[in-house]
Amino acid sequence: MKRCPKCGQLVKSAALKCRYCDYWFDTVVPNVNNSQQQAEDARRRQE
Repeated sequence: MKRCPKCGQLVKSAALKCRYCDYWFDTVVPNVNNSQQQAEDARRRQE
C-alpha cells in the first residue's frame, strides 16, 4: 500500500491512479516515444 500525495488515502502499491481523487502517480511507460509521453503528462496535469 502507498499514500496518495494529493489526498492522503491509502491505495494499492501497483495503482496507476488514485481511486479517491483521480491523481495519476508517476509511472514509467515502456515503448512510448517522447511526444506521446509529453502529451500524456500534459493531460495528467490538466486533471
